[in-house]
Amino acid sequence: MLDRFEHVLAAAPQLAALLQAAPELKVLVTSQVALRLDIEQLVTLPSLLQDDESAAVEMFCRLAANAGAPVTGDCARAQAAAICRRLEGNPLAIELAAGQTPMLTLPQILQSLEQPLAMLTDPALDVEPPQRSLRDAIAWTCGVLDADTQGFLHALSLFGGHCHGDEPEQAFGALWSAEAMRGFRQALLDAHVVRWRVGQDGRAPAGLELPDAIAQFAAERLLEAQPREAVHAAHAVHAATQVHECFRRMRDGQRPDIVGLTLYHRPSWHRAVAWKAQQGPAAELMAYQYGVLALMAGATVEAMDALRAAAVRDNLNNAVAPILDDEFAALPVGLHYDELAQRVQCYRIRRGTALGRTRRALSALQGAAHGLSRNGHPLWWAWTLEACAMAAAAQGDARTCKAAVSLSRQALRRAGCLPTPRQQRNWQHAETAAAAHAQGVEQRSLLPLAWPKTDRLLLEKLVAAMERTLLDPRAMTAA
Repeated sequence: MLDRFEHVLAAAPQLAALLQAAPELKVLVTSQVALRLDIEQLVTLPSLLQDDESAAVEMFCRLAANAGAPVTGDCARAQAAAICRRLEGNPLAIELAAGQTPMLTLPQILQSLEQPLAMLTDPALDVEPPQRSLRDAIAWTCGVLDADTQGFLHALSLFGGHCHGDEPEQAFGALWSAEAMRGFRQALLDAHVVRWRVGQDGRAPAGLELPDAIAQFAAERLLEAQPREAVHAAHAVHAATQVHECFRRMRDGQRPDIVGLTLYHRPSWHRAVAWKAQQGPAAELMAYQYGVLALMAGATVEAMDALRAAAVRDNLNNAVAPILDDEFAALPVGLHYDELAQRVQCYRIRRGTALGRTRRALSALQGAAHGLSRNGHPLWWAWTLEACAMAAAAQGDARTCKAAVSLSRQALRRAGCLPTPRQQRNWQHAETAAAAHAQGVEQRSLLPLAWPKTDRLLLEKLVAAMERTLLDPRAMTAA
């Protein structure tokens, strides 16, 4: 019996010669990679979850009992089954997880598997190094790959665990040739490091899939790689192109598959936004567009991260978090684009005001006014007037601020809605700040905006027009 033959594949021809010289000899070889000999009879070991999960659960329960923590009861066995599914039926991972049962409860183990490489270890001194932890086992497996193939695997981690068939060629064409990437892909498939996922009724396209632990391992190694900046940059350009195209289709009304596309590409886009945000202000457009798409898909956590990404270099970014949390915490999935865009524009007015960003606040104000011309719903007016109040307060225009707050309350009543805690807080802050600015006292919560005089008049006229037409819905569009 020859174990772990993948590390000495060059000796495969010698093994074939030995078998020909001794016809009665039988050799059992275990290998991560096929030997590619005519004489070999290949038997692929399936996952413990291939038929059902009972074999995996029995293995986990037996090992947990050996460790002194027997798994009893239907509830506990259901939790053990969830752990086995999370580990995708990997025998070593199941063994290492079962070894944690004396110290952790089953729910704690399941929660810890969000970071499997850090959790799945065995402190026993008589265990060989590749079996001491899941990280060591993956490193041993990847050791059969050449350096270029390992670099390609590290780059694949940026897609978040899956990518469709030709996506690596589209993203990394400037780093490797298409022929080289086809070779890398085949080497990874042969070594069972990645697997090929068949498309599912058009919802999930066919492509490469990385198990969670391998994707995390590859991401860690990418951080240590020297050419990582080029890999990140190429992936970010590719992701930005996808986001812009998806956003354009949504804006043009081609919305049936937008939520599905966003959820599929979400890990990849989120990584690209985070990386671009560290490079400078160029991330703002992509972050804004991805934030809107993620909100429509119901991914509020990622959406708020994306909308913050453009301001990560600002010292006052912490002041923006409450605005985002209150604004987008409970949006329904599939929210209509126009309503979502109006909410985001109002958020951008408040954020620009809080950060003292004149051009950003003014641009968002113009966008919000354009949104009102397309929809006269009183609730939209309430959001916009609330943002106008904050902008007027930052200008020290107490009269316009007071009028905007009053009108915002009226619009909210007309919409039949009660004010949220955020709206009440913003009204109060705006009136306080406007009065303070009028007396020459700076309020850090609303930095002064140095708008040109014509723009200050625009804000004043906009609020005045709203005041004249709020009670007449037919006149709202004209305003």
